[in-house]
Amino acid sequence: MHEFSTAQAILDSILNSALSYPVERILQVNLEIGEFTLLNYSQLKFAFKTLSAGTIAEGAKIIIKTIQGIIKCRKCGYEGQKEVKGENHILISF
Repeated sequence: MHEFSTAQAILDSILNSALSYPVERILQVNLEIGEFTLLNYSQLKFAFKTLSAGTIAEGAKIIIKTIQGIIKCRKCGYEGQKEVKGENHILISF
């Protein structure tokens, strides 16, 4: 379950950034997450809530915006939003 390690990395980043400012409490965290990450948002929010207990981020509202991924077909060269152009095409996210 990589949601906990992702939540820990997010929390670490937030807390480290907060050291540069006179922050007493973090009220909201805005995240942009690519659609191909395979993260479960409910589990990510739960992990963040659990890991942030006792920190200045405890109780922070988590807002997640999903960013559409880009795919590329090695066969036809299509590059863009996910779209299958035939069963022989291989789509890769990057």
